[in-house]
Amino acid sequence: MTNADFLADDRFVKTLLLAALAPDVPALRRLTGARLAALNHGSVHSRTVPVGEKVVERMKVLQGEFPTELRSEGGRDPVFSLHLSDLDIEPLLKRVEGEDKEGPRRVWVREQLWKLLDVTEGEFFDKREIVWRGTKRTVEFV
Repeated sequence: MTNADFLADDRFVKTLLLAALAPDVPALRRLTGARLAALNHGSVHSRTVPVGEKVVERMKVLQGEFPTELRSEGGRDPVFSLHLSDLDIEPLLKRVEGEDKEGPRRVWVREQLWKLLDVTEGEFFDKREIVWRGTKRTVEFV
């Protein structure tokens, strides 16, 4: 198994885990191979076989390794689900209930964006030095 295959399988399992933890989310219901491929776009590449069928093949292999945790229903286009046995998830969900707030989310997005744009934080404003048309300029970010 290559690193790309491992990352793709990891993404599929994480999607199934999200579906198990949040069963009321419409986008995470009835996860077939095609839906898993769509939700994890670019994880599997195939020129000859539809990516949904490739995902079904990969999930069947994983299901062989973890038959009690990874389940499927249906024949031609099975619906996959993750069975969380012997794990009480309610206390875990209660602990992180208040963590997803708009303020911390905005701070995180700004930090990620600044990191990608190579912006340094200053005392009064954030800035980045660039060369534009042959002259060095300072750009201020808000």
